[in-house]
Amino acid sequence: MDMAQGELGGPEVKRGPGHPLEYDREALVPVICEQLSEGVPLRVICRQEGMPSAGQVHAWKKADPSIAEPIERARDLGHDAIAERLRLTARGKGPDEGGDSTGDVARDTLIVNTDLKLLAKWSPRYAERIAHTNKDGTGDAVLRIETSLLADELADLINITPRDVIEALPPPTRGANGTEP
Repeated sequence: MDMAQGELGGPEVKRGPGHPLEYDREALVPVICEQLSEGVPLRVICRQEGMPSAGQVHAWKKADPSIAEPIERARDLGHDAIAERLRLTARGKGPDEGGDSTGDVARDTLIVNTDLKLLAKWSPRYAERIAHTNKDGTGDAVLRIETSLLADELADLINITPRDVIEALPPPTRGANGTEP
């Protein structure tokens, strides 16, 4: 077997032609976690020299919970790092100040909006939520109409047919030139 030193310090063990590389998980998982916690996506990390594929990392996570837990914790920290970088970008801070601002407001808006949408997909903590609860705070949503006038109008609508509604509509108004506005 031919041994090579990976660029990130983890030894690679090359097998014969057509065989996948074997990686030192104990050496690489902390490196992967460090970059994930800085907001670097796993696929970007795995494109670096000496790193396993993203599929290999997912296989490690599935096979070994002691690997899955630190990777997920690092991802959560990475999501926070991305959110912080977005805040700085929105404030016009460039790469030397921790943001990604280009100085072009339209471009920065696109960067922030795109990353916010991705962040919401990656982490439920950053997704928009709409919760409907009743007075006691349970999830049993109850729609209450507070305005009695609206409640009366709704009650009237329930007792009429669609034809009655059409007939009750006011006629369309005509503009000065005889056309509808």
